[in-house]
Amino acid sequence: NMNAQVGLCRPGDFGADVTRVETLLEAMASRSAPPTFHPHPIFGRMSRGAWLRGGYLHMDHHLRQFGA
Repeated sequence: NMNAQVGLCRPGDFGADVTRVETLLEAMASRSAPPTFHPHPIFGRMSRGAWLRGGYLHMDHHLRQFGA
């Protein structure tokens, strides 16, 4: 279920949510991050570079949705 009111991610304090996303993105892109990631549920095992590129493209898609 992708409805934020019902399922996965309930809306919270927007400022705190933004800070959390920034922290998670920084950790993911950090050179101190682990060199491997969990297998992707659709694409399977992916390199760190592929995960980072996919993360960038996914975030860019959503930011464009909202005109950011």
